[in-house]
Amino acid sequence: MQSPSIALDQDSENEHRHVMTVSERAPKGVPHSPPPIAGIVAAGATCILGVALAVRPCLAEPMTFGWIAPCEGIGRICEQRILAKGEIEWESGAKLAAFVEQQRHGGHSQWRGVELCFDSPGGDLQGALRLGEVIRNFQMDTCVESQYFEPFATNGVTTISTPGSSRPSVCASACVFALAAGVHRTVGKGARIGIHQFVGANGELGQRLTQLVMAEMAQYLEHNGVERKLLDSAAQVPHWMMRYLTVQEVTDTNLDNTAQIYETWKLGAWQDGTVYAHVEQRNPVTDQRTGLILYKREDRVWLNVVVHVPGAEESNSLTGDPEDGRPEDANSLMRMLGGAGIWLRADEEDFAEFDKAPWVYGTNGAYVRKLEIPSNKLVMLQTAHLLEIWVTATQLSPRHNPSMAFQLESLKPFLAAVLR
Repeated sequence: MQSPSIALDQDSENEHRHVMTVSERAPKGVPHSPPPIAGIVAAGATCILGVALAVRPCLAEPMTFGWIAPCEGIGRICEQRILAKGEIEWESGAKLAAFVEQQRHGGHSQWRGVELCFDSPGGDLQGALRLGEVIRNFQMDTCVESQYFEPFATNGVTTISTPGSSRPSVCASACVFALAAGVHRTVGKGARIGIHQFVGANGELGQRLTQLVMAEMAQYLEHNGVERKLLDSAAQVPHWMMRYLTVQEVTDTNLDNTAQIYETWKLGAWQDGTVYAHVEQRNPVTDQRTGLILYKREDRVWLNVVVHVPGAEESNSLTGDPEDGRPEDANSLMRMLGGAGIWLRADEEDFAEFDKAPWVYGTNGAYVRKLEIPSNKLVMLQTAHLLEIWVTATQLSPRHNPSMAFQLESLKPFLAAVLR
C-alpha cells in the first residue's frame, strides 16, 4: 500500500512525485517505518520569501548537501558543518544518508555533533520528517545562519568564499520540522524562520485530516523537545502566506535550544573583607560552566576566570600524576589552557588582551586564570552591556573551550562596592 506525502506552501505543479512504499528498502540511516501521517496527497513545491506576511513566489532546486566553513560564534561547537540547501523532497533523508555513507568511505566516521545547516524554503512535509529522523539517527546538530561561507581549494590552499547570495538564508515551512530534529539547534542572528499552515494537493485538508496531522506533528515536536506552541502559531497563518518568527519566539518555543542564558551577578565577601562580584553560567551545548570573579586588592583590579569541565573531577585519579592527584585529562587540559591567550571584548570592542600563562587547578575541580584589568578600561564595565571572554587556543577542543559572553547590567549596581 502506498503512503502519500505532505507538502507546505505548495501548488500542484509536481504532485505526481514518486512515493516510497513500506516494502521498499531505505538506505542505512533512513527510517524503515511507514510515514507517521498517511492519506494526504502532497502538492508540488514552490518557494515563498518575503518580510512579515508579504510573499513572493520563486523557484527552488532540490535539496543538496555539501561541506561549508566552520562558524565563529562564542561558545559554539561547529567545526564540521554541512549545508542542506534547496527544496526538501520525499527522498531528502535518503540523500543525506547516502552523503554520510560516501563521507564514511572517505574516512569520516564520527557524526555526533556535526552541524547540518539549512537554507531551504520548505517542500515536502513527510520528506522533512524523514529527513529529521535521519538527523536524529546520526545525532547531528542543526542550524540556520543569516549566510554561509563555502570553502574551496586553489593550488592546494583552502580559501573561504563569500556568500553566494545577498539575501539572508531562510528555513521556512517544512524546513522548520527538519531543523527541529537536531540534538542542538542554533538559529543565528539575522536568520529567518518562516511558518504557516500545511496544505494538501487539492487545497484545504478538512477538519478531520487537519486534526490528525496536527496531532502527529505535535508528537514529533514534543519528541524533539520543541514546544507545541510553534505548531499553534503556524496554524494561524494561511498556507499561501508566510510569517517569520521573532528572536523571542524562536527561543520561547525551544526551536533554538543553544541560546546562552545570561545569569545575574551576585555580591560576596571573603573573610579578609574583600568584596567581590561573581557570576557563573552554563554552556547549553557542552554543559561546561564558566564563571567570573571581579575584585580589588591593593589598588589593583582582578578578574578571575573560573572553568568547570564536566567529568574532569570524576576521572580516575590512578591514571594521573601521583604528585598532584590530578586526572590525566585534567593535566592535558591544563597544558592546553596554559598555552592559550585570553581576549576580552565589551560590546564587540577590544577590552583587554592577555598572553598565555599558567592556570591554577582548584580543589573543587575548577581551572582558574587570574587577569589584571587595566585601570583605564574599568569605565567600560559601567557603560557596556556584554562582556565576551575568548580563550584563543587552536589546540583546545571546542567542547573544552570556556569562551563565553556575560551580561553586565546586573554587575553595574555592585561596581562601586567592589572598586572602592
